[in-house]
Amino acid sequence: MNPITSLNEAEDDALQGLPLGAQLLYLRGLRRFMRDNTGRVGESCRISWGSLRETLHVPCHQGRREVFPTKAEIRATVQTLEEAGLVVKLEDGERLAFFLPMAGTDAAPGGSA
Repeated sequence: MNPITSLNEAEDDALQGLPLGAQLLYLRGLRRFMRDNTGRVGESCRISWGSLRETLHVPCHQGRREVFPTKAEIRATVQTLEEAGLVVKLEDGERLAFFLPMAGTDAAPGGSA
């Protein structure tokens, strides 16, 4: 895991105006776990739909209701990120993985780095 995530201008521009949940999922659920040399998430450090749900979970606080998105809502949020060009879902039958094309690597989604 990267101790500090530094966004580039392309990522920042693409995130601007997206729903807050999509921004949070990209920054805290995907980008911070990206392998710098590949732009990939979920291959060496596994992620799951459940871990992405936990990223957007807001526990109950005084005066606030708990927010715990469904798996369908997380999938829709990922689709928003895909449509913005921020993520590409990698097809791997066994594990959930993504390529972050704007994250400043030269790696391609289908290639190996």
